[in-house]
Amino acid sequence: IFCANASRYLTGDPRYVVCMHCSDGTTRSGVMSCAWILHCGHRVAASDALDLFAHRRSGTNQKRFDGALTHGVDSPAGVRALYNLEKLLYTNMPLTYHERILSSVKVE
Repeated sequence: IFCANASRYLTGDPRYVVCMHCSDGTTRSGVMSCAWILHCGHRVAASDALDLFAHRRSGTNQKRFDGALTHGVDSPAGVRALYNLEKLLYTNMPLTYHERILSSVKVE
């Protein structure tokens, strides 16, 4: 919904901009920025969108504490969502998910 709304808004006037921000820019706004990059076709692979976001956000591909390159998006769920969006937009591959049913909650 966000990408469709942003697209509709941005086509209204070339001077319009969309700004996104969350507490540190590595989860919600990072995922939404990468989703927009994929949605508008600027990149067609989630890995490329993540790399572009990390480079534009920090100027370099910085390394995390464990030595791996950070993509600016630190959330595994967010990265997974972007790969699913790539599948949805650019391939005929069905999205896969595992249904989980919460059967109990224990509070101590």
